Amino acid sequence: MVGQKKGKETEKSQSVNKKHPEEDYFEFLLRNKEYISFLNNILEGCQVIDDTWHYVFINETAARQGRHPQDFYIGHTMMELYPGIENTQFFKKLRVCMEKRIPQTIENEFIYPDGSRGWFELRVQPIPMGVFILSIEISKRKTLEIELEEDKRRLNTLLSNLPGVAYRCLNDDQWTMEYLSEGCLNLTGYPQDELIGNNATSFNNLIFPDDTAYVRDSIQAAIRANKPYTLEYRLFTKDGKLKWVWEQGRAVEKDAAGVYHLEGFITDISEQQQAKEELRRSETTSRLFIDHAPAALAMFDRDMRYILASERWKKDYSISEKSILGKKHYDIFPEITEETKEVHRQALSGRTICKEEDRFVRADGSVQWLKWETLPWYNLQQEIGGIVIMSEDVTKKKEAEFELIRSMARFQTLVEQIPAITYIAALDEKSTTLYISPQVEHYLGYSPDAYKSNPDIWLERLHPDDRDRVLQKTFGSISDHSPLISEYRMLSKDGNVVWFHDEASLVYDVDNQPMFLQGVMIDITEQKNSEQELERYIARVESLLEIEEAISSTLDLQEVLEFIVKEITKAVECDSISIQGLSSDTLNILTFHGKKPSVNDSDLVFQYESNFPTYQVAKGKTAITVTDMELEYPQYYEALSTKQVKIHSWFGTPLIYKGKSIGIITLGREKVDPFSKTELTMVSAIANHAVFAIENARLFNEANTRLERISSLRQIDLAISGSIDLEVVLNVLLDQVVSQLQVDAVDILLYNSKSQMLEYKVSRGFHGDQIKQSKVRIGQDYSGKAIMEQKPIFLPSLSSLNSPPPYQDLIQGENFVSFITVPLISKRNVVGVLEIFNRKTLVPDQEWRDFLETISGQAAIAIESVQLFNNLQRSSDALRYAYDATIEGWSMAMDLRDKETEGHTLRVTELTVNLAQKLGISENEIIHIRRGALLHDIGKLGVPDAILLKPENLTPEEWNLMRKHPQFAHDMLANIEYLRPALDIPYAHHEKWDGSGYPRGLKGEQIPLAARIFAVVDVWDALRSDRPYRQAWSTERTLDYILEQSGKHFDPKVVKAFIEMISYKHGNINP
Repeated sequence: MVGQKKGKETEKSQSVNKKHPEEDYFEFLLRNKEYISFLNNILEGCQVIDDTWHYVFINETAARQGRHPQDFYIGHTMMELYPGIENTQFFKKLRVCMEKRIPQTIENEFIYPDGSRGWFELRVQPIPMGVFILSIEISKRKTLEIELEEDKRRLNTLLSNLPGVAYRCLNDDQWTMEYLSEGCLNLTGYPQDELIGNNATSFNNLIFPDDTAYVRDSIQAAIRANKPYTLEYRLFTKDGKLKWVWEQGRAVEKDAAGVYHLEGFITDISEQQQAKEELRRSETTSRLFIDHAPAALAMFDRDMRYILASERWKKDYSISEKSILGKKHYDIFPEITEETKEVHRQALSGRTICKEEDRFVRADGSVQWLKWETLPWYNLQQEIGGIVIMSEDVTKKKEAEFELIRSMARFQTLVEQIPAITYIAALDEKSTTLYISPQVEHYLGYSPDAYKSNPDIWLERLHPDDRDRVLQKTFGSISDHSPLISEYRMLSKDGNVVWFHDEASLVYDVDNQPMFLQGVMIDITEQKNSEQELERYIARVESLLEIEEAISSTLDLQEVLEFIVKEITKAVECDSISIQGLSSDTLNILTFHGKKPSVNDSDLVFQYESNFPTYQVAKGKTAITVTDMELEYPQYYEALSTKQVKIHSWFGTPLIYKGKSIGIITLGREKVDPFSKTELTMVSAIANHAVFAIENARLFNEANTRLERISSLRQIDLAISGSIDLEVVLNVLLDQVVSQLQVDAVDILLYNSKSQMLEYKVSRGFHGDQIKQSKVRIGQDYSGKAIMEQKPIFLPSLSSLNSPPPYQDLIQGENFVSFITVPLISKRNVVGVLEIFNRKTLVPDQEWRDFLETISGQAAIAIESVQLFNNLQRSSDALRYAYDATIEGWSMAMDLRDKETEGHTLRVTELTVNLAQKLGISENEIIHIRRGALLHDIGKLGVPDAILLKPENLTPEEWNLMRKHPQFAHDMLANIEYLRPALDIPYAHHEKWDGSGYPRGLKGEQIPLAARIFAVVDVWDALRSDRPYRQAWSTERTLDYILEQSGKHFDPKVVKAFIEMISYKHGNINP
């Protein structure tokens, strides 16, 4: 039966006891064969699905739509036939109809098992048993819709990618836009929605005001003629820029209100408009150039028909624009030769042919000179379209050249007689010589023929330093059409410099165009030399004045010397300059410029030898010039060569001060190049001015040196008087020797009378320690001999000694050159020697020697004074030791007198010293405290033994006498000055802190600190010692007693320190 299900029956809800009436009716219809036949014959598909999603009924149309027989569906659920259907949007809408009883209309794309597709419109209605689905196939309609959408998409894509904007608008005053393609933004800067419907602005507002009427009139005329319209106009973009646009469109149907609609396309043509404008300008410029060019120009096609001709061409050939248009060149000028036509043919084949000067005979018999060029021109296909002929009439120029030649012939004889060079020069960048008179050979060594063969000789021989200036001036005169007047140097063929005064002017042709320069060159070498000599003289005078001012403003010798050398180097070219000072028999190089003679400064001293030119200059007080030192003074040359200097040409001038030679100035050149007279005069003048400044600076330096040496001696005196340490005094002295005498190293050896040897004491300036091992026996070596002879020994050059030098190993290791040893003698007693070593040759003057003698005497006095003081100190120490030994003897004697107190004095003395040190008392005071402790009971010598040694208790009278022993001690020691600082303990050690002591009843800090310290120690030792009348106390009991007496008998601060000291010594004791 139709509608019968295959598979299990769906269980019915227990809550439902009977069917709905409509459901019974619907089931009835499905059992009605006539109704079923009707459903099977309709064109739409019909399906009934119950509330368990089983197919209850499906007509034949629906089965055909599903491409299965009807019984394929009946009894099966949709989920069984179409797995996964429950997850589709289609099924969600079926569920809404099934569960919420809401009708649904669904367009659904159905995919068949073979992959083909079909579209269906499904109208789903709820029925009592489930849902009824009416399916109509709409595949054809859907395909048409999809194709239509694709067409729209392609159209939009096409419009979006067009270089412009497609539009549809109303034909109203504002051109109200109804549609705009995406190109709207790129063209106008406005998005589509801002222009459609005039939302932001109307399209009419974008049109340039001057073009508004043109746009409106053109469109309305096209509408009336029922034709498309094409426009070019300007419009503003959103950012205010102005663009040119091209628009094409037409009117379409009217709307209900009778208003036409316009549809069209607009694109940006700003670049094309700009290109057109530039092309117009270019064409105008080209035409102006062609018409105003100095050369005539004509353009022809391949048949030699005129295309264009410049104004100059038409003027030169007496033709008009009208007469040549469309005409052949050969028809207008039938006299053109076959030779010329051949040139044209070659140009049409691709060649370019030109000629600088070509002679033409015109029809009227006149001669015309032309400069011409014929070349092909090419069309856009790069094919030869014809030829271009350019020609320039040079007849006048040629006639001028002929006239020039004739003029030159007329004036050549005259020109060759004047004492100057005449010339004609081209107006090119090299100022090429066209003509030059024969006199040039006399002045420069080049013949006129040489100039013809090389027209650039003038530029090549122009002095390099003048070239740029002269060319710039020459071209400036040509440009300004002004006369040329200049002075410059030329180099002759043999290399000499020749000065010329050159005056030239332009020569013009009949058209007043400059053709060449014509001028005269006059030799002014002698005049220039005179001017330069005058300038040099003025410069010398100014330099001398500057030197005078500069060297007068300073008294620093080194500054003066350096300035003089600097000024000489300005005036004279040389390889070396020296200023040498004359001292005794030697010349000292004070300053040197150039290659130094040697790395060793000792080589800067030259012996004052008679066969040397330096000697002759200094001694003879006259300047000497040497052309070649190697030939004229071979010995001096050899001496210089050993000093690594190769001087050939040489000049020396003396420095004369008040008729006395004080030194020389020398100049040297390594090559043979004698100094000129001018150079010698300048150096001599500088020397004459410099000598006063040198001498003043030297005298000032000497005065400063004397002052410094006096100050140095004062410092040594202060050191001697202010110190008893011999090494300190000698170190100060050596520092002054090194600084004031400007030496490298110095030492002092002291005389040992026991060993008869000189032994090292102190030194300065030595690199190593070898000097500290020095020992010299009297009478041996140079220092030993100086002691014996009692005078200094000076060895200026250790390398020249015949016998081995002193300290040979030391001198070689330290590179010493000069040596001086001076005996140190005080009151005829030899105390040592002062030795000086120098790494360059010493050349001492008399003042230097005098200062050395003075400082040596001070050294001797200082050594002797310190030695005497040390001897006295030793005697004083011996006496002090004797006093201390006597005091200790007294204390031992007192201990022996009283057997009960034997050893007491030494014990309390040691403990008192320790306590004083703990309380921070100085060592000098502790010495007196120790002596006072040893003598604390010295007063008991005044107490009779009967009382002192009495075993019984003393009577009051005896106690009074016993208590006088501190006074006895004072009376005994007060007159002994050595022991007076030690009286505090013997006199006051029985005083008490609370004032109850004796003999004076002092209280608190009235009691001397030494006595307060001793009081504690004395009681400590007494209580801890056995006495006839009691046993010794224990440490704890004694400390308790001392603590109990703090502030009464004893000073609390002293007690505290004592307790700390005893606790440390005896271990932790609780007081």
